[in-house]
Amino acid sequence: MTAAGFQRDVIPTPAGLAESSQALSDWLTAQGAPEAGIGRVELVLEELVMNVIMHGAPAVGAPLIQLAAVALPDGCQLTILDNGPPFDPTTAAPRTDGASLEQAAPGGLGLVLLRRYARESRYQRMPGGNRLVLTIPYAPQPAGAPLPSPGTLR
Repeated sequence: MTAAGFQRDVIPTPAGLAESSQALSDWLTAQGAPEAGIGRVELVLEELVMNVIMHGAPAVGAPLIQLAAVALPDGCQLTILDNGPPFDPTTAAPRTDGASLEQAAPGGLGLVLLRRYARESRYQRMPGGNRLVLTIPYAPQPAGAPLPSPGTLR
């Protein structure tokens, strides 16, 4: 951790993710973030990092994942770096099968969560990995607010 924010290498396992998520939660609490807002940040973090673990590991062996966070007046800016294959979640097509969460087949719901909770997302493919920067507001979007469409989250 630094004075300007939170930094941590994430051990690429569910337990390692849980430890990193708890450390981030503790840091956000110390920054005065509301509990509900912290839950939103943790949900997005879990979805993104588990996708790196599940989908990046077969391509690169042991994924390397770094997490950084900066507290904002009304939210949190997360940066996730990983050494996985290229994947831009800001332009990937989300699920469109129309099934309820209970009826839906596994997979693809992370993009829906990302678009629901992130006010802004920027993806960059860098030498050797991916960089995703997300701004997650603590308060939910107003009811009826349109969700950003792919490619407009920049």
